[in-house]
Amino acid sequence: MSRLSNVYTLKMKSGADWREIRTVRLLISVGSPQHVGEKFAATVDWINRNSDAIDNVIISVNDDLQRHNFAANENHVEATIQARMLGQEWMAAHAEAIRQIKPKVEIVRWKDYMSEPEYRAFKAEIDIAYAEVPEFRNAVHADAKAFLGRQERKHMIAYTGEAKASLLVAGQAYILEELAVFAMLVKNKPAAEVYPGSNLLSADYWVNNQPPQCPRINETLGHRRYFRCDFSKLHTVEA
Repeated sequence: MSRLSNVYTLKMKSGADWREIRTVRLLISVGSPQHVGEKFAATVDWINRNSDAIDNVIISVNDDLQRHNFAANENHVEATIQARMLGQEWMAAHAEAIRQIKPKVEIVRWKDYMSEPEYRAFKAEIDIAYAEVPEFRNAVHADAKAFLGRQERKHMIAYTGEAKASLLVAGQAYILEELAVFAMLVKNKPAAEVYPGSNLLSADYWVNNQPPQCPRINETLGHRRYFRCDFSKLHTVEA
């Protein structure tokens, strides 16, 4: 008897310029269905099919970053513990797939980025931009609202009042921290950043803008190499 098996394939939507960079960074949003199971297997397959153009793969396990999603309902310590547990679980669940990657692999967790000496300087500059550059601040707010909308659709609930305000503040904190790390990585570990989704509006802001208050960010986020990918579902019949 035959059975139908659904298999995904990863396709780049941002062209082939990533091949010039030789290092790929996978941005793993822990908890997202875009980074688990068959979809992560499809990502590994894409890497191996293109191993002639990839020397190094950095798997960025962005687990501690997710604490902002939990902190709206829990204290910060419990939120961090929960986020790190999700990171551990993701690495354990995908250890075999990671071992199959042909190029050299480096796994980095979010807390490692935040402990780097330069992180605070980049974060301080991002905070200055949020406080002093209205266009950037508006982009951050738009990103936070978009995230809230996705959460509402996912959980089939409309947040209101204090719950909505708390989630928006948590989303803004998430985005500012994420952008500070991204800026630092452009300087210290440049790579083709591959992610199954659109770039943040607040990240796109730096492509065409260079506010004088933010020299570090102007020299980094403005030159970030972000490449969107997507998944297509294939249907194969196995005996």
